[in-house]
Amino acid sequence: SNPNLQFESYNYAPIIDFNSNIQVNEGEVANLNLKVFDIAGESVTIETSSPFKNSGTWQTNYESAGEYDVNIIVKDSAYTFQKSAKVVFKDVNRQPQMAFIDDIVANGGETIKLIVNAIDNDNDKLIYSVSDARFIFGVSSTEQQSNNIFTWQTKKSDTGNYTVNATVSDEKSS
Repeated sequence: SNPNLQFESYNYAPIIDFNSNIQVNEGEVANLNLKVFDIAGESVTIETSSPFKNSGTWQTNYESAGEYDVNIIVKDSAYTFQKSAKVVFKDVNRQPQMAFIDDIVANGGETIKLIVNAIDNDNDKLIYSVSDARFIFGVSSTEQQSNNIFTWQTKKSDTGNYTVNATVSDEKSS
């Protein structure tokens, strides 16, 4: 008599390898570097939790700072396999942008008002300064509350050309 042999195929769970502890700066691409292998050669589907794409990448923006837990799910015809990763996006300080300041022409004895305007895309508090000690913050109580207005009460003897450098930084600048 001939023995009847029957072989059953066995399906193994897919193997997944990825970067499970990611630290990147805001504005950069986070990549889980997903590598999936199915021993049986079956096709697999990969799902990642939002905001990652199923490719395992996320193009961050400057509002992405924080810690995120990401779930990765891999499925073949028989198994569903899940792992998680922690992703940390470090806050990136964007430097303030100062507006152009036109040349100022005045006669000796006049008050010169220098207004330095800037924006900070992170909405950080701005700190303004000028390189000439003859300029003071504002002249009225309202202007003194705004640290971007500088005045110089010139004298008739102050006639001449002056170069004044204005700078702006934010509270996170080093």
